[in-house]
Amino acid sequence: MNNLFSQKSHTFFIDGPEGKLEAVIDGCPKDLRGVAIVCHPHPLYAGTMHNKVAHTLARAYRDSGIAALRFNFRGVGDSEGSYGDGDGEVEDLLAINRWVNEHRGGLVKYLGGFSFGSMVAARGAAECQPKHLCLVAPPAGKYQYPTQYDCPVLLLQGTADEVCDAEDAFEWARNTTPAPAVEVFDEGSHFFHGILSDFKRRVMKHLGAV
Repeated sequence: MNNLFSQKSHTFFIDGPEGKLEAVIDGCPKDLRGVAIVCHPHPLYAGTMHNKVAHTLARAYRDSGIAALRFNFRGVGDSEGSYGDGDGEVEDLLAINRWVNEHRGGLVKYLGGFSFGSMVAARGAAECQPKHLCLVAPPAGKYQYPTQYDCPVLLLQGTADEVCDAEDAFEWARNTTPAPAVEVFDEGSHFFHGILSDFKRRVMKHLGAV
């Protein structure tokens, strides 16, 4: 399996709680400094690992010297199973995390997620134990997010988010320890239309500091 961590992108499958989970590792730099797991948006609203925000987040990790593993939650794409109402998707993440520990346990781990995927990442962080957690456009008014973490947290949020109330995300951040670093995108939409290059640049700036 170590050949999956190469300079070429590979799609493969990992054993999950309800069957195989479809995954891809984006082309890796030669000298890896870590492995990131990226969680995609809501499965019931066309969210997949190919979502452009999740993909851009993965590219930010990759271009920072970190292998980026994206995967489809149960019932999405070629992943087996069916939607797990959030709890099941956290179980999927933990299965992916165990695989990473088995195959690249010596590398530092990073964790990130977009929208619904940010909730999955936030809930799985305690067990995954990442060095850094990146939460993008979190629906903090719809789902309960932990308010205590063991690593630095980065929040990226547009002020014109048409899907999730930005103020809910900012309120969550004000009540979270350690206090998250917050990147605000003025008039940025939920999907960061037209500003994904700036989004990537800002993520990389924080990754370079941890």
